[in-house]
Amino acid sequence: MTRKLIPLDERCSKLVYKSGSYSPYQCERRFKNTEDGRVYCNQHTPSIRKAKQDMAYIEMKKGWERSTLLARTERRLILAAMDAYSAKAILPHTLLGACMDYRKARE
Repeated sequence: MTRKLIPLDERCSKLVYKSGSYSPYQCERRFKNTEDGRVYCNQHTPSIRKAKQDMAYIEMKKGWERSTLLARTERRLILAAMDAYSAKAILPHTLLGACMDYRKARE
């Protein structure tokens, strides 16, 4: 089954590269949007791309903040447990039990 070629005047105006090629060619998709006097397909429309990149960045930042907060909390708990152990306030088996409980609650 051969693919029907879209005429050049109906194509997206974005220049793209195929993997392994050194020269760009015009995107082969039919244009659907016009922005800044140029025509684009849905994938290459600058405003849509910017919105998708912003959403991805927000998700990545949320995950990073969550993991950073978790790491800080773990570090504080470990330091507090070490201080309590060095002050002989808790016994080693109690400390181990607390760590195991924390791991189970985290999962």
